[in-house]
Amino acid sequence: MTAFRRLMTVVLTAGVASGLLLAVLQLVAVTPLIHEAERYEQTADAESEQGVHADDWQPADGMERAAYTIAGTVLTSIAFSALLFGSASLFGLEINLRRGVALGLAGFACCVLAPSIGLPPRPPGVTLANIEAAQIWWFATTFATAIGLWANSRANGSWAWRVAGAVCIALPHFVAVPQTIGSSPVPVDLIRRFAVVAVATQAAFWLLLGAFGSYLYARTFRDSVEPGASF
Repeated sequence: MTAFRRLMTVVLTAGVASGLLLAVLQLVAVTPLIHEAERYEQTADAESEQGVHADDWQPADGMERAAYTIAGTVLTSIAFSALLFGSASLFGLEINLRRGVALGLAGFACCVLAPSIGLPPRPPGVTLANIEAAQIWWFATTFATAIGLWANSRANGSWAWRVAGAVCIALPHFVAVPQTIGSSPVPVDLIRRFAVVAVATQAAFWLLLGAFGSYLYARTFRDSVEPGASF
């Protein structure tokens, strides 16, 4: 088996397993909060004579909606798995359990924690003033955080590297963060609970992806690891 096929085996297996866990967590913990927020949104739309047009397709509630949620979550998980372990392979990192967990935590910090500080997860009914600006800010924050963490990992006691890393991590939060528009029909308490639960489920996902993926990576590439290398 070529190195690329080994890597793809790790990416797909870890991505599917972690994605299924995240999908289950979302269906159990996040989806009920989404339904609750949607009821507030629908009530407000009915009172203002607005809402979804008849020709706007949406998956039906129940199994169809759950199936789309699971499929989308698993595909996204595979993409994150490819990014995480593809980068590890590209930079020639020796993967063990500790480093795998560290990679998972780094992925969580870049893709979830740092963006959530300025742009926390929002349930339906909470509208951003500019969706495109929010997406650009999210990508910029994720990239800047990744550069900052990388700079700190290369510091080796150098304050210059540490300062540069800290600046990269902090910089996006001093840029204008996209704000919500108008008032939301969703209660503030529900918005906060949704953000906390969404971030918590993502933390579990990234930890599993890093730990389980590193286990698979070490086993799959065992014959190319030097004798005595620990897992």
